[in-house]
Parts: sequence; C-alpha cells; structure tokens
Amino acid sequence: MSAAFDPYHKWLGIPPGEQPPNHYRLLGITLFETDADVIEAAADQRMIHLRTFQTGRHSIESQKLLNEMAAAKYSLLSPNRRVQYDASLRQQIGAETDRSNGATTGTSSRTAAPWESGPLDFMNSPPVFTRPRLVGRTKSSLNFALLTGAVVLAFAALFGAIKLLSDSDDADTDKARNIATTSQQTDIAKHPTPPVDARAVKTGGEGAVERSQVVPLPSGDTQVGSVPVDAVPVDPVIGNEVNVTIAAKSVAGYDLGPIHASTTIALEYRGGHWKSWGRRATSNPDAEETEGGDKCRLVIALPAVDGKPGEMLQMVPSGTAKSPFVWRADKDYASLVLRINDASGKGPGKVEYRVTIR
Repeated sequence: MSAAFDPYHKWLGIPPGEQPPNHYRLLGITLFETDADVIEAAADQRMIHLRTFQTGRHSIESQKLLNEMAAAKYSLLSPNRRVQYDASLRQQIGAETDRSNGATTGTSSRTAAPWESGPLDFMNSPPVFTRPRLVGRTKSSLNFALLTGAVVLAFAALFGAIKLLSDSDDADTDKARNIATTSQQTDIAKHPTPPVDARAVKTGGEGAVERSQVVPLPSGDTQVGSVPVDAVPVDPVIGNEVNVTIAAKSVAGYDLGPIHASTTIALEYRGGHWKSWGRRATSNPDAEETEGGDKCRLVIALPAVDGKPGEMLQMVPSGTAKSPFVWRADKDYASLVLRINDASGKGPGKVEYRVTIR
C-alpha cells in the first residue's frame, strides 16, 4: 500500500512532525514576523507555487492549501487579528512547552494532519489556527518566554493608555458635533454629500435585502444604518470591513458589485438564523450541522436572472465566526452576490456577515 499523499511536506517542505503548521510556518517566515511586506510577499510566492497543482490529480489538496494560505495572509496583515492570533499562539506554545517539560517518555502527541484523517472536505473545512512543533523546554526557551511575556505586557499597557486618550478625544468631538448638528441639518438638501462607499442604493419592494450601509453625516463623518435595499453597488468596498445582512426570502441576495480576478472576499459570521422553508428561522449557517443539510449554507453566486437564482460558485463553510473564510476570484466578474444556498424566495429570517474585499 502506498503512503498517503502529504501536500504540506511535498509542496511546502513542512515535515509531518511540524503539522498542522501555524500561519508563520505555513508562509515560511519567521515566527511573529510583523513586516507587512514580508508577509504579503511570502504568501503570494507560495500561492503562485500552489496554483501550479490546481489542474493535477491533487487539485482538491491544492485548493485547500490555497484557502489556508489566503486565511493566514488575511489574519497576519490585519493588525488587530494578528495581535489576537499571536496571543493565542503564545499560549499554545507555553502549554506545549509545559507538557514537553513534564513528559517522561518520548511519545509524540502530534495531531494527525488533514491528509491522514480521511477524505478531504473542502466545502466544510475552514482554515484552522495551528501551532508550531516544539522540542523540549530548556533554560534559554524559558528565558525567551519570560522576555516575550514582558514585551506583550508592555505593549498592552501602551495600547490601553492610547485607547484611553482616544476615548477622551472622541467624547469631546461628539459633544462639539451635537452642538453643531441643528444648524447643519438645514444644509443637507442644498448640499447633499455622496455616499462614502460610492454604492448606488434604491429602496426595493418584495424580497428587498436589508444590509448595513455607511451613510454620510453633514459634518463629513459617517454612521452605520440598516437600509432595506434591492441595491446594486457601483463598486465593491475594497479594503473595508462592512457588516451586511442577507435575508432568506431574497432570491437576489446581497450584491457585492464587480469583482476582479485575484480579488479576495473574506467572510465572518456575525449572527442571525434563517431557513429556506417553513415559518421559523432556526438554522445557523455557521454551525457544523444545519437543518436540511447544506440548504441553509451561505454561498457566493452569480446574480439572479429572471427571478431565478444564479449559479453557485462557492459554498461558505462552517466556523467562520472563529476563522474567517477567504475566497479568491479566478477571473473578472461583472457582479457576485451572497445568498442562501436553497434560494426559494419563501424562507424566514436573515443572517449577518462581516465582508472584507481586497
């Protein structure tokens, strides 16, 4: 019997003893690297390499690794997410070090890589946060851990001080803005301000989609409001995080606008329930198991035509609340939408996702 194919080892040089790899090992960069240019260059180089296997007999493994690579790049290039991920990773390293230090035998406790545990399930396998392989605890590693902890605490204290000053400034700004609001509202009709995210919106009738939209204030600031729309955005919100609401009864779904080749769409479940049938919205699209199988999953699809749902391009897997799902466009699309998989137009409920387009 031939050994199971291991794409981590064969394509990326990550041996079984270091699997599953953390984001830094996956991209082949130094642990806790902070230089955005280094992170982006490493990710792009590895993704170009992995795409050369997309048409071979291991195309499924190639696509799964491309998704993991995109998720790692997305997390490490977002400062807030990288801080959270690094903190979690350091905790895992500390726990693993403690276990290694107390062990009396050389037995490995390595978690089996996805390629060894059975057939791959690309649709329902979100990118996972992983940890590096650790060899025993030494005096130098203990000193390094203590030094790292001190640095983290110092950064946390600095961040807290900055946040406190920022909150104070925001309070003063809000007070001044409230005083000026009365006089400014009379100028709204004479000098309308275009929408900040350049999305064209029109209110819709039956089946209208409700989404969170950035709305300008007279002072030039913005607020987030919930607007029922049938809208077709002029351009996607490139580089911004936007919370969108998708209704189960809408066959048209939420329109993302034009998407260009190699653009990534990151999706993170925020809340809500829906179903494509019945009267009660009880299905969570981000749960491992949903009612009706995959009928209640969120999908990326082509726009509806003549009232019929467009072709599904990608089903969004479960677990995106913990680890956002990242999909990369293989070509230019005039428009893409987010909708319930079984878009019958009769289901109750709605769900909210955070969408980032880069």
